[in-house]
Amino acid sequence: MKPLFRMGRRKGLKFITCLLLSACVGIGNANATSDPISEIIKAGVKRVIIAVDLQIQRRQNEVIWLQNAQKVIENTLSKLRLEEIQNWTQRQQELYSDYYESLWKVRSLLQDMQMAKETVELQKALVEEYMLTWQFLNAEPLFVAAELLEIQRMYGRILSHSLENVQQLSTLMKDYSLKMEDGQRIRKMEEIRDNTALLLADTRRVNAQLTGLHSMRKSQLQQGKSFKKLLP
Repeated sequence: MKPLFRMGRRKGLKFITCLLLSACVGIGNANATSDPISEIIKAGVKRVIIAVDLQIQRRQNEVIWLQNAQKVIENTLSKLRLEEIQNWTQRQQELYSDYYESLWKVRSLLQDMQMAKETVELQKALVEEYMLTWQFLNAEPLFVAAELLEIQRMYGRILSHSLENVQQLSTLMKDYSLKMEDGQRIRKMEEIRDNTALLLADTRRVNAQLTGLHSMRKSQLQQGKSFKKLLP
């Protein structure tokens, strides 16, 4: 038999009850007669035991109710915390999503501005190359009118293509409401810049050829004058 202190409260109480009842029965058998006092004591003990047992059951029910209530509260708090974390995470995602989207737009805009600046610089260099060479060719009458007209037409074609590039660039820079993705816009601006660079290279090549021809004719003219001086 296990010691009483190691048994549960209810088991211990039932054990005590059995002992009391056994004692009462033993007393009754020993007397072999019905003792009213013993019956009253036995009934009182039963009532006390039942009352204690009911009290213990109520306490156990209260503990179970409190445990269930605690679980409900913990689950509610966990749910609230989870929802709070999810809401916070969503707010952070939305916040940083807007931030990175704005950052990407700024980055794309800076790229556009940089390519536009490069294109404008190329365009300015092209016009300067044309003007300087054209003024140089007209400074001395080494080309006949038909040659100058053909040269002017050649420059006109280059400048016309250059103007088309400038107009396309202006449209892209002014109207960002065009249905065009950032990557597509950047590629288009790169194309305009590269085309302008090619036109500048063509202008410089033509200028070098015309300048060389001008120098050769000027040298021939000077040689002719020197030769005439040698004649009697």
